[in-house]
Amino acid sequence: MNAQAEAFGVPADRLWAGHAAFARYRDDAMARLRISDEARGLAAAVLHPAVTVSMRPAAGRLAFVTAGVLPVSVRDGYGIVWDRRRERALDALAAAVRDAGAALPDVVRRWPHARASDARLASVGTSLAASQPAG
Repeated sequence: MNAQAEAFGVPADRLWAGHAAFARYRDDAMARLRISDEARGLAAAVLHPAVTVSMRPAAGRLAFVTAGVLPVSVRDGYGIVWDRRRERALDALAAAVRDAGAALPDVVRRWPHARASDARLASVGTSLAASQPAG
């Protein structure tokens, strides 16, 4: 993570010391987060935007994934119902996407920005895989 940030010019003193330090920051930030009434009001527009009839199935799946990847405290703050059945369905969907994605060529599987980032890292002699935390 830091190697990629440094390749894009982020000063080293602005980066976390490692994955554990970032995780502490994230956990502290989530503990302070409060969901306001205004935020709850906006949630419907975010999770269920106005879309054409043909896009409704995709929008529904996107709302499902969006809700599923939120931390439990945030889901609870928004009043989003989540249960073991939904969690199992999200796990199965994630596994299917990982399996399908692995079979796709890089140009289809990865956004142009991700490929450009890897090219930039390669130009400074760092691989993205080496900068990722283990696990």
